Amino acid sequence: MTERDALMCLNAVPGVGAVTMAKLLEFFENAQGIFEAVKEKDALNGILKGSVFQSFERFSSEGFLKSECGLLQEQGASVLIQSDKEFPPLLKEIPAAPQVLYVRGSKDALKSLSVSIIGARRCSVYGLSVAEELAGHCAELGIAVVSGLARGIDTAAHRGALKAGGVTVAVLGNGLSRVYPPENESLAKQIVESNGAVVSEFPMETSPHAGNFPRRNRIVSGLSLGTVVVEAAARSGALITVGYALEQGREVFAVPGSIHRRTSEGTHHLIKQGAKVVCGIEDILEELAPHIKGRLAKKEDGCATREKSLSEDERSVLNCLSDEPVHFEELVSFIKKAPADIMVSISKLECGRLIQRVNGNFFVRSNNVLNLK
Repeated sequence: MTERDALMCLNAVPGVGAVTMAKLLEFFENAQGIFEAVKEKDALNGILKGSVFQSFERFSSEGFLKSECGLLQEQGASVLIQSDKEFPPLLKEIPAAPQVLYVRGSKDALKSLSVSIIGARRCSVYGLSVAEELAGHCAELGIAVVSGLARGIDTAAHRGALKAGGVTVAVLGNGLSRVYPPENESLAKQIVESNGAVVSEFPMETSPHAGNFPRRNRIVSGLSLGTVVVEAAARSGALITVGYALEQGREVFAVPGSIHRRTSEGTHHLIKQGAKVVCGIEDILEELAPHIKGRLAKKEDGCATREKSLSEDERSVLNCLSDEPVHFEELVSFIKKAPADIMVSISKLECGRLIQRVNGNFFVRSNNVLNLK
């Protein structure tokens, strides 16, 4: 059994988490030595809890590896260990870093300059717009967007990066043999096809148990220079990710929201505790300036070019919009143009990422949402 095989097996033994793995590897120096010790019966006794020791004894390395290698081939996935040059360097730095990382998609995406954008599953239209807008601007700068592929803010962040033609990385709380939530299966496929990656530290067939997601969250923050929380309740998985980010010495950002929304309680608490307030992409860029030197000009030039290229009809549509959704029929009544002509202008503005469609035929002004003009 190679060291790679031994690490994959160690990662799959029930009851062995990241902290236990780190302690065992420190004691035995390598994973192969751990499994050799198991054969001596009492070598691990006293080092591990009885139930975990029994898990080692019952674990079939040969059977697991045969099944796992078949699944990896079937899914077009691969495994990285920390000694691999492709293993993301930022992730290697964190406490209890994963020893094994399953990857479907581009390994290069994992080494990109990255920011994580996370938040509530049940969120507002405003939150979805902000997440997508921020992710799009990060992507335009060549900054990869990391998130957890969950419903709500995570999904909007991934989509925003993809719409801007950028790279995004989804970190799962389950194995790569399935996508959770299932409705995001097509999104995961699009991420992989767009030079991004879907990753997990869990063996291929691991189910999405609740206890897996805090472990997943430390990888979301660990891959990133900073974590942006868009919306979060007072008790939220997003705040667990923030805790990991702070432990890892990474930047924490929070987007302010309505004082009347429960999903603003968490972000406002973070702001009170010293998180950087995000009212626009510039707030993120300013904090991460040492890592993004020379890229801000490209974004500003791009915005200026888009503004200058607008036609009179496009400007008319843009001037009717704000961060409050406006229905298409209202635009027709305001602008007094043929509906078909207005729809052409809307399509061009959407392509230029200056406006966004929300809830069917409602539209908002993307730049106005985040004061990015």
